[in-house]
Amino acid sequence: AWSNKIAKVFDWDHPPSVTANVLRQLGLGDGKRIGVEKQGFFYTVDEHETLVAALPGNEYVSGTQILWDARMVKSAEEIAVMKHSAKLVDMAMAAGYEATEPGMSGDQINGIVNKVLFENGGEYMGLPPFVLAGERSCLPHQTGGSNVLKTDDVMYFEISASHKRYTAALMRTIFLGTPKDEWVRCAEACIAAQDKALEVIKPGALPHDVDTAARAEMEKRGFGEYFRNRLGYSIGISYPPDWGEGEIISMRQEEYRPLQPGMTFHMPPMNLKYREYGIGFSESIVVTEDGNEVLGKTPREVVIKA
Repeated sequence: AWSNKIAKVFDWDHPPSVTANVLRQLGLGDGKRIGVEKQGFFYTVDEHETLVAALPGNEYVSGTQILWDARMVKSAEEIAVMKHSAKLVDMAMAAGYEATEPGMSGDQINGIVNKVLFENGGEYMGLPPFVLAGERSCLPHQTGGSNVLKTDDVMYFEISASHKRYTAALMRTIFLGTPKDEWVRCAEACIAAQDKALEVIKPGALPHDVDTAARAEMEKRGFGEYFRNRLGYSIGISYPPDWGEGEIISMRQEEYRPLQPGMTFHMPPMNLKYREYGIGFSESIVVTEDGNEVLGKTPREVVIKA
């Protein structure tokens, strides 16, 4: 339900002081149990201490989990909006593929990707697209850079789109010319790991087991030492500084909360070899009543542009 209670916070106000005044007006200034978002990005130690000092007679407890539980499982309406974001990502990824040519820089290709996203109704994202040419791909969250693609090279994309603040993301890697055998085998390992994970994901499955299935496939194919990240993380509504909500739930080791229909995840199995390459193939997915659904349509395959 929407609240019609609004409190003005001017630029020169200290937000917790305004909050304290509002709580007093609502009769919640003393002897009450107040939930605060202790694990929120934008609730600082200073702000918490200011609120406690202003209303010392209250008990303050963490209300973070209440919000996380509400965000963890998406409604049909939320999922529909995320599917729209996934369509935008597919369009941007196709444009990125087309622009990938020897002599193009990561920054130039990123400009084309962003143009497609915003021209087609996308909003600013929680994180920018990560579009990296050549060896810069080994540090996948850095800026694109002015280094240009060589005749035989790696091109890495991790692109998100935001529609009505809901995010879908997608990671792909393509090759130019005659790629090294190791690059191709690495790409095939990432794709196979994703396939294994999707085979496991259904209501009641455990994130620990999903991560284990993907990790075992990567190990079997000889790339386990370069797969250093969790398999995936919850994704949904977002603002900077992140497009994910992995603090809520992640596909990782020792996460034993069972999956539920309506949970959504971005899952990027990837391999990072320092100063050589970053290669990965992700999907944004939703857990359905009988399994899972991939939100996007971009094929999950090895692409080589001769």
